[in-house]
Amino acid sequence: MITVAGSPLYGGNPTELAAAATGIAAQAIEFSTVPLESVVITVHETEVSEDPETTREFIFLVEEDRPVLQPHMDFDATGPLTVTEVRNLMIDRMAEPLSDEQRACVLREVEERARAAGDPETLDPATVELLPAENRDRVDASGRRLVLAQAIATKAFFVCARHSTA
Repeated sequence: MITVAGSPLYGGNPTELAAAATGIAAQAIEFSTVPLESVVITVHETEVSEDPETTREFIFLVEEDRPVLQPHMDFDATGPLTVTEVRNLMIDRMAEPLSDEQRACVLREVEERARAAGDPETLDPATVELLPAENRDRVDASGRRLVLAQAIATKAFFVCARHSTA
């Protein structure tokens, strides 16, 4: 576990912060004297605190001596997906950053689609793309949230891509 306090990257572009955390994780792996399975980087806005509103956490699994960023999920979450969940799982982890206009469009679409979808636990499996009804019971609640977040984000990206090319 690595803690970073008061970094100017905290308030900047989430993609740049994730890239910096990835660099720190790569250095930790390189200089570790024992094989690592995972690396957790916690970046605090100012001083170290337990306040989740002033921290950003990055969890990496180590695969072939490289850090692989894992999506942030609240495994105890219930109820409808939030824009923050979809953002953490899908949007902020994109390899290519979105323009401000594209990001605004995607966030609007995500918010509307998440509200319309409702609670992943009460959805009719036939209405959720990427999660066939026969596989629904094989996936736990957090997995259903992840699949729904992927479906919502994917649709939002396609809608916004059509708007930007029109």
